[in-house]
Amino acid sequence: MSGPASRTPLSQRARPALLVVDPITERRRALSRALAAAYEVVPALDAEEGERYAQTLGPAVIVMPAPIARGAGAWVLAERYGDPSVAQSVVLLGSGDPAEAEEIPESTVLLPAHGLARNALITRIRLALLAREAGLAPDAHLEALLGDLSQISLIELVQLLSRMHLSARVDLPGRGHLRLAEQTLHSAATGKVQGIKAFCRLCRLTEGPFRVVLEPHTGEDCGELSAALIAAIEDSLGDYPPPTHQLVLNPNSIFFETSFSKLAQAILVGAHGGQTVQEVFDGLPQTDGEILSQLNELEDLGSLSLQPPSTPVHIVTDSTADLPPDLAAKYGIEVVPLTVLFGKERLLDRVDLQPGPFYERLADRGPHPTTEPPAAETIGRRYRRQSTDRMVLSLHISSELSQTPLNARRAAMEWMDSESPNFSPRVIDSRLVSLPLGFLSLFAARMAGRGIAVETIEERLLALRERFHTFFVVDSLEFLARGGRIGKARAFLGGLLNIKPILGLDDGRIVPVDRVRGGRAAHPRILELLRDGIDPERPVLAGIAHAAAPVWADRLRGLIEDEFQVKEMIVAEMGPVVGAHVGPGTIGATLFQPLPAEDDLLPTATKVPQ
Repeated sequence: MSGPASRTPLSQRARPALLVVDPITERRRALSRALAAAYEVVPALDAEEGERYAQTLGPAVIVMPAPIARGAGAWVLAERYGDPSVAQSVVLLGSGDPAEAEEIPESTVLLPAHGLARNALITRIRLALLAREAGLAPDAHLEALLGDLSQISLIELVQLLSRMHLSARVDLPGRGHLRLAEQTLHSAATGKVQGIKAFCRLCRLTEGPFRVVLEPHTGEDCGELSAALIAAIEDSLGDYPPPTHQLVLNPNSIFFETSFSKLAQAILVGAHGGQTVQEVFDGLPQTDGEILSQLNELEDLGSLSLQPPSTPVHIVTDSTADLPPDLAAKYGIEVVPLTVLFGKERLLDRVDLQPGPFYERLADRGPHPTTEPPAAETIGRRYRRQSTDRMVLSLHISSELSQTPLNARRAAMEWMDSESPNFSPRVIDSRLVSLPLGFLSLFAARMAGRGIAVETIEERLLALRERFHTFFVVDSLEFLARGGRIGKARAFLGGLLNIKPILGLDDGRIVPVDRVRGGRAAHPRILELLRDGIDPERPVLAGIAHAAAPVWADRLRGLIEDEFQVKEMIVAEMGPVVGAHVGPGTIGATLFQPLPAEDDLLPTATKVPQ
């Protein structure tokens, strides 16, 4: 499974040498000529000649037909001279024989070249090289480049594509997409917003999967890419208020003496209409950054203020829910961070330490990180931020895995002693972790947004938490051993045998369910386990959480969407706290099947089919 990306600045990453080993003269020449404009390409007839050239090249990306790779010399060549920074340092041109896939290492890309047009073959090899430069990985068939925004920002990715003069489509599932045509921005869209405004908004995302497909440019352009990038960087400056907060008009004395700009007037009109921050940002043509700047000026004048949403219940969870930040903000869910400790260094989960840099630190094999729950005082401060006329419903990681729920209950008891007893926070031990907890928090926020009483929400959540079907496959037993979950000898033997344990959740505990040999066998087995408890004829909500393994996450997502009627899919990267215990390469899948009467759990009030 693919590991974490290198965080070396893109401008400092050297392009790899490209060693093309191919006895087919026409194909070898075509590949070499097409790629020589951007790379140092050295053609070779066979593995022996390739090794002679590789001695002077140093680390390289090696392209060769699969039949040649069956010889011991080809694997020696790859092991000695393959670029160690590239998970896919060997690209095999396959013949289409299914047996080939069973013979090659999982870290090797098998590209079915038989019957593939020459231009398509060149495009896919370019994608493998692009993956190396971005520190990311291609999918199994070299049709797309996969990654997560915690590994490389969208601005960095766009700059890389531009520097390589590529035309591409970048899809951000559930969020939007953009198209680039070499040095220009062709289009961008997120929700109902399009153009430069959408591009700027997408560039503010800090987590979430993306998919890059190389495609030719068609149609008109939005403008020069350099100008769009400057606008996106400007747009990312400043602290954005919660999107669910409501604008409130304050017609003070300064208000009647001030000559407002057209943008300020439009914002004030929105405030007069009771709009939320998100509604104002979506409804005006200016970029979010321009609106934010004007909004701050109006607040400074005292002509405008922001208030929390009028929903009677405020939802709090913790960072082990692995909720993407933009999704938590959209529903007004407050996330309390746990702490990651590297020796004496203390870092707040997803505040001081993001998933991408965290998995890089794990790869450095320094001291094993430990984790710590938020103190009761910390959680209590979060509770006190809410006014005494709003109930707080607090959902947390299983008490079998962390003391966070216990500390939350202590904070609630202190509230009862010192604050308004009638509005004391209600704390739920979810008996869950990662995206199942994230989904339960979303369910709570959606019910709260529809005005359901806190007592009813709490009662329903206690029943809903038992209906998640969740399985994890761990890429390496090393981290379970380092964290004391299994013996080191068992981890060593498991590594030798390429054993991948499948884990599940049972009454708040992480328990072994099964084990398979090799990562390719894990996903079909997870599907079998999910089918045992899910009706494939009825809708499901699905989540995939991964630890620096976007390629495997994309593969599992596709399998689940092919097998089940998925009405909502969340793909998220496991945060540092969860990742510290399971290690990079871990993949988790969770499914929840709503009943026909539970349409209020869905993103919109769409009736669940019978």
